[in-house]
Amino acid sequence: MIYEHPSLPAALKEEMYAWTRAHASEERKPTDTEQQFLYKARKKAIGPFKRQLWSLDATARDAIGATLQERFAFLMKKLNIGGTADPVRRLVTVAAIEPSRSAETNAAAGIITAAERKAEGLSD
Repeated sequence: MIYEHPSLPAALKEEMYAWTRAHASEERKPTDTEQQFLYKARKKAIGPFKRQLWSLDATARDAIGATLQERFAFLMKKLNIGGTADPVRRLVTVAAIEPSRSAETNAAAGIITAAERKAEGLSD
């Protein structure tokens, strides 16, 4: 949704695609077209380009944010999850997880662990 948004600068999009080609080539299957590869792997460029994305001018950032809000509101409505917060609070026990700054930093930079790499592609 972000990559196709008209407010995303073309130069930034191409820079992110170049990064994807250079750093996510393991995602490419022999049968993938360039478009298929980029579509599947481009999510990995979000972390390394987070600063540039957050540094977009306010108009572009607000336009992209509004589109994301509209899309997710539509999806939540279609999934019929309205009014489910109370049952979730009653029935779900949230596990206390201590955040790891180094793990979060590595994830934001697109660095994945061996276990994560092993799990890649399982949903394909």
